[in-house]
Amino acid sequence: MYDLVIKGGTLVDARHDLEAPRDIAIEAGRVAEVAPEIAADKARETYDATGKLVMPGIVDTEVHIPSGSGPTTAHRQLARAGVTTALDFADFRGVLVDLPQAGAGITVGGIQVIGTYPDRLPSADEVDEQIGMVLREGALGIKILGGHYPSTPEATALMIERGNRSGVFVGYHCGTATAPSTLEGLRQAPELIGNRAVQIAHINAYLRARPPTW
Repeated sequence: MYDLVIKGGTLVDARHDLEAPRDIAIEAGRVAEVAPEIAADKARETYDATGKLVMPGIVDTEVHIPSGSGPTTAHRQLARAGVTTALDFADFRGVLVDLPQAGAGITVGGIQVIGTYPDRLPSADEVDEQIGMVLREGALGIKILGGHYPSTPEATALMIERGNRSGVFVGYHCGTATAPSTLEGLRQAPELIGNRAVQIAHINAYLRARPPTW
């Protein structure tokens, strides 16, 4: 017998190119069966999802969760939108401090800013040391904060290269000391990135939530 059957909803499953009415059976926290019809008596509990979309947990690859000011509404807003995993692009050190009080049950990873180098080219060892430090603190990778605190193009390219060499997630807010965070900075980005793996910040929508006022 299954733990739960979700009945009557429209399943949206991008991996299998599916958008259709389906019932979903859950056993031990995992999807055990997906079918047009699963009998309610096959589960200890049923949930009526008629008129609703049912989909795998959403991974939001860029959010800005306020930090350093105690619990916020951000985690609840993400959970209510169907997000089960989020990647914070702001201040992961602060997010880690506040996360135990969030109480929304979502998984939050984060990247941490390194640099900046507005007037010099650091050594590869210096960048590697920064990457190692943020990884030891629990970050999944690095953010290059070009838009607000730009580094030289050469330093930006080096941070991208060292991040990829380390196998960590690299986020880049476009902009350098020679190109502002506008279309000019976006046009410069391919020259600095080359064929390396980078997520450009602020292309997708993201969430900013302020602390509650009560």
